[in-house]
Amino acid sequence: MITKKYSLEKIFYLIFSLAVVSRIICDLLLNRAGIHAGEVFPNRHVFSFISIYPPAILYIEMALASAGAILLNLKRVRFGCLLIIISYLMGLSQMFQNQKLLILIVACTLCIQPLSKTDKSSIWFLRYQLILVYSISALQKVVQGFNDGIDLSLTTKYLLSIESNPVIKALLAYVSDPLNAMIFSVSTVVLEFIIPIFLIKRPKIGVALVVLLHFSMNLLMKDIMPFSLTMIALSLPFLMDFDLDK
Repeated sequence: MITKKYSLEKIFYLIFSLAVVSRIICDLLLNRAGIHAGEVFPNRHVFSFISIYPPAILYIEMALASAGAILLNLKRVRFGCLLIIISYLMGLSQMFQNQKLLILIVACTLCIQPLSKTDKSSIWFLRYQLILVYSISALQKVVQGFNDGIDLSLTTKYLLSIESNPVIKALLAYVSDPLNAMIFSVSTVVLEFIIPIFLIKRPKIGVALVVLLHFSMNLLMKDIMPFSLTMIALSLPFLMDFDLDK
């Protein structure tokens, strides 16, 4: 049974590093190099005054992130996070993604203050970050009427049209049904509201709900694995009971 802070710390860095690596894998599978070569989009970056750089620079960006992910698991947290920060600033200057911004925030936090039993500031900030993400996401869904299931039904129907795996196609077809889409949409909003409460009051149940929610999302959407792994990593600080170290 994992109870000691240091065991959780190692698992946290492992899962976070996997989030960084999985973003690289997703970029390769989605032919991000094609974007930089001008094969997919002629121009796609946040700042109009920054030219999109060639694929060779993209591979340097990926190499920096990979090296940073490795260093996280070799107890070189600050240097590893610094490499990840440089890589993600490069990437975000070319194409904005919410999940990349979240990983960048986590990397900046750990670069300033790695997980520590003497200075708990990063622990508390990472906890706050997870609560903020879920709260804003749930409120936005409510305001935009996501719980009526229409958005989810349309999204899954589109994914169904491009999916080749028969098992995933069957799941998408089931979720795309209007009634099922509404049930799943309401369930998602409810989970996003209650997960922070469970993480504070019953952290083990809260972590289990985080894993359940993001595992379910990843069955249907291929490009969110980095986000899911980051959120799972962010749930672990809620299990870090520093009273055990006294």
